[in-house]
Amino acid sequence: FVHGEHPLCACIRIPSLVATSTTLVAFAECRTWSGDGCDPLPQPPAAAQDPQAGRIEAVSTRIVMKTSTDGGVRWSPLTFLVNASSQPTSVWDARRETLFLMFQNHLDDDAAYLMQNHGGDARSWTAPRSAISRKQERNGRPLFPGPGNAIVLSATHATHPGRLVFPAWLGPDGPHTSASLFFSDDGGSTFRQTVTTWPKDGNDESTVVELASGELLYLTRGSYGDSEHH
Repeated sequence: FVHGEHPLCACIRIPSLVATSTTLVAFAECRTWSGDGCDPLPQPPAAAQDPQAGRIEAVSTRIVMKTSTDGGVRWSPLTFLVNASSQPTSVWDARRETLFLMFQNHLDDDAAYLMQNHGGDARSWTAPRSAISRKQERNGRPLFPGPGNAIVLSATHATHPGRLVFPAWLGPDGPHTSASLFFSDDGGSTFRQTVTTWPKDGNDESTVVELASGELLYLTRGSYGDSEHH
């Protein structure tokens, strides 16, 4: 991805990269505005031709995608995947042969939405659906998946083989965020929130990995004050 490679994308940030059985798939946020980590660039028009909807629409953030079938040497053109969305968080479930993409939906009270691609070539996606509503979060806070990657617990995990685990952080954005996890044991049909959260002010963008022991290591960015980092 290159800032400004499309008129609607002055800034392209917040990447998520996943390998399926056949394809590398890269996601990112396409932003109509620069700054926040992007070099200043000429701003596109406030309302530009929307390549997805085929009409004039002012949407500040979209999720875009590129694919590679040769190990990252060559990449497909930029594809607009979903509007009014951010925080792409992806994972490949080899057993189910399903690519999962979770993201924040700005049109539905900042809920977390889920899309699935069966087979892993990233060409045919299910329609976005609400996966975790704001009401499901125990304190009713806005949900920000990841961003980056979720995990599928290994087939040899002692207690929950195949469990989908998505890191998340909870708003509102600013110095009072906290970090949490949401998990699914039915292939993404339903999600539950972990009992433990990291409530110190400023814990936000997070990721998780399964260690060889089967333990999970959770890493979260501490952006304010003396927040914990893991």
